[in-house]
Amino acid sequence: MRMPPHQIFREALAAHQSGRRADAESLYRQVLSVEPYHADALHGLGLLIEMPKADGKAGCLLKAAVVVDCSTARFYHNFGNILLGEGRYQEAEISYCRAIRLAPGRVDTHRNLANVLQQKRELTKAINIFYRILILAPDKQEDYSGLGDLLRRTKRLPNAVMAFHHALWIDPLLVPAFVNLGNALREEKRFGDAALSLRQGLAVAPGQGALLGSLGEVFQEDGQLVEAAQCFERALAIKPDDLAALESLRVCAAYRDDLDDESVNKIYRRFEAEVARSLPVVRPVGILHPQRPRRRIGYLSSDLRNHPVGNSMLPVIGHHDRRIFEVHFYADIQQPDLITDAFRAAADGWHEIGDRNDLEVADLIRRDEIDILVCLAGRFDSNRVRLATQRAAPIQISLHDVATSALKETDYLIGDRWLLPRHNPEYFTERLLRLPQFYLGSLPSSLPDIETVEPSGPPVFGCFNNPSKISPSLLNIWGTILSRMPDCRLRLKYLTTYRDRSIQERLLKALVMAGAKASQVDFVVGTIDSNQQILSRYNQVDVALDTFPFSGSTTSFQALIMGVPVITWPWQRMVSRWTAAMLKGVGLSELIADSAENYVNIAIRTLEQRVEWRSRRLEIRQRAQTKFCNAAAWARHLERLYNALWRCRVAEQRMSCR
Repeated sequence: MRMPPHQIFREALAAHQSGRRADAESLYRQVLSVEPYHADALHGLGLLIEMPKADGKAGCLLKAAVVVDCSTARFYHNFGNILLGEGRYQEAEISYCRAIRLAPGRVDTHRNLANVLQQKRELTKAINIFYRILILAPDKQEDYSGLGDLLRRTKRLPNAVMAFHHALWIDPLLVPAFVNLGNALREEKRFGDAALSLRQGLAVAPGQGALLGSLGEVFQEDGQLVEAAQCFERALAIKPDDLAALESLRVCAAYRDDLDDESVNKIYRRFEAEVARSLPVVRPVGILHPQRPRRRIGYLSSDLRNHPVGNSMLPVIGHHDRRIFEVHFYADIQQPDLITDAFRAAADGWHEIGDRNDLEVADLIRRDEIDILVCLAGRFDSNRVRLATQRAAPIQISLHDVATSALKETDYLIGDRWLLPRHNPEYFTERLLRLPQFYLGSLPSSLPDIETVEPSGPPVFGCFNNPSKISPSLLNIWGTILSRMPDCRLRLKYLTTYRDRSIQERLLKALVMAGAKASQVDFVVGTIDSNQQILSRYNQVDVALDTFPFSGSTTSFQALIMGVPVITWPWQRMVSRWTAAMLKGVGLSELIADSAENYVNIAIRTLEQRVEWRSRRLEIRQRAQTKFCNAAAWARHLERLYNALWRCRVAEQRMSCR
């Protein structure tokens, strides 16, 4: 006698739970052959065949289950899981919300909903879901860690710090929480606290490369570059093929004044060799399509936002000749803003790549048949310089970077004759291309007035650069200048960084040891300024002091736009030449030093002539605006390079086909 469907289902469920997959599938199908709308059987069979991801059939079965029975939360939960796995985030969100409506206390559904919202970049909604989770289950460290990560990504840093502290209170051995706490404190510019947290993590897990890498990042931002490099080297001693640590070591080299040129070149070659060894599979080089009416340019960046690179490139995109060029963007942006919206509106193609790995992004670029891929400022932020190894486009260019990518698959690097002088000993894997003038500045809608009348009070030197660029050698020089001009002041400002007492103490100690008085140094610890507020601060500065070996770029442009003279000392590295290139562009070569002694003498002489220099401020602004703010001309020069490279590669293709 044949068993009734409900009894067959019970046997199917038992087989499923015991891992007898073939028996379970057969029994589920028996139930459905008799009762096609048996919701539990549809659901069970869908879960069973979902394991090997069987061509969307699981989703169809689970969808049928929720259609038949719309009152069971687990059906919607599991259907949401299928949709999430398929990347159908909007539908997954709806399914999870319905499951929560039916079973408000189900924590795993809330977690999955938070995951969907993160994939959709709706981070504030995801944060609110985590708060609900913590009401339902307040003792799970992973939920505090997840909440902390979202809070950190949305720049709610004090709350993120609290969340990570709570995760560690629940589990004091949780290494990722130490890493995340250290990163949050670093972003909050609490470098001393960040280092302490990461050292505590290393006491728990001394062999964790992630902790060492994060500690190195803290030291680097704090300006302790030798200590940073030591952390990266320790991480490499644990895992010699740790490309992230090698990449950090390469970035750190750009800031260091204790390395000679050959030592820096060795770090670049070391990175190049390890990438070649670790990522040996390079996809075939794509072909250009001469028959297409427009060249396809792809810009790869995490900086298409209110950022120096984004602000510089946005006017260029607006001036691209769309009769000749299509413009596509591959953007990894955690917090989009109005600048991001402007890039998106100007795009012929726009792709968010934050949730894709390098292989997936490379495949996407190939499918778009991009002719020229331009990596913007590849070594910084969340940019993906290593994607070049996948050879996603026939022509690959580095733009807005400060040194070599150290990747042979990056074909070209763009600078100008001053950034990239011929016969320079610096190592590059790329072929070097030169614009007439590289720097392109972005101005606020209305510039602050320039104050040409000498302000009351002592003469003031100023530096508004990132303190990670303030090297020990530079502090020694600044201390010498201040000792020889005891009535002058040095004003330091960068975002909110100088709120951290450890940075103030480190810089002040070095300056005093070099001869300065502590009373001569002013740390500006206010809030983050708008562009106009930053520019206005230069009215209270007589002479700007540039950093080395990592020169200022945006800061030097801002000083010149306000008519303020900038003293610089370029070394034999591209990273060191940005201010010098600008000064030569506006005819102020007398402000460029060629030695430490010369830097001191030029700075003192310029400050002594501050009345004369103030009278020239409007003239300097006019020169800088003319030279650095013509986006249309800059775009035309860039397009000439693109066209020349495109024509050369087309000619090579034709020759290879003969």
